[in-house]
Amino acid sequence: MTQKSQTRSSASSVVVMGARRRTLAFIIDGSLVAFLVWLLPFTQFNGENLPGNLSTWMSSTEWLPDLGRVLVTWAFLSFLVGMAAEVVFGWTLGKRLLGGKVVSRRGEPLGWFRAGVRNLLKITSLSVLGLGQLWAFFDKDRRAMYDRFCGTMVIQGNRPARKKTKDS
Repeated sequence: MTQKSQTRSSASSVVVMGARRRTLAFIIDGSLVAFLVWLLPFTQFNGENLPGNLSTWMSSTEWLPDLGRVLVTWAFLSFLVGMAAEVVFGWTLGKRLLGGKVVSRRGEPLGWFRAGVRNLLKITSLSVLGLGQLWAFFDKDRRAMYDRFCGTMVIQGNRPARKKTKDS
C-alpha cells in the first residue's frame, strides 16, 4: 500500500514521507513565500535603474542590491513562516497539501527551538546547492540532512485522529 518513495521508520510504525513529495512540498512553500516577497514594496526592483536595453542593464551590477534584498527577505520569511507553521500546526502549507507532518523522532510535536534550528538549517542547506534536501533521496529513512541533525522527520498522514464522542 505504500509508494516506492515512502519508507517505514525503523523507530516506529509511521510512514515517512518520500523524498519526491518532500521536495515538492519544499517547492510549494518556497513559491508561496516568493509570492509574499513579491508583494512587499521594498523588494521591488527599482524601475529607475532600468535602461532602454535590458541586456545592458543585466550586464551591469546595478541590479545586484535589489536581488540581494529579495533573496535575504525570502530566506528570512521562509525561516519565520516555516518555524511558526511547524510549531503551531505541525506542517507547512506544502506539506499539508501533500499529506505530510513534521514531528520529532519520537513522534512528538516540535518546540520552538527545534523548529527554529531545523528551518535555519533548511535555508542554509538550500544555499549550498540544496544538498541538505537532496540527502533525503539517498537516506534509508528518507530524512533530509537537517532532519538528521535536529532529530525530526516528515511523516505521511497529517490529519489528526478524530476523538470519539457520544454522538459518533
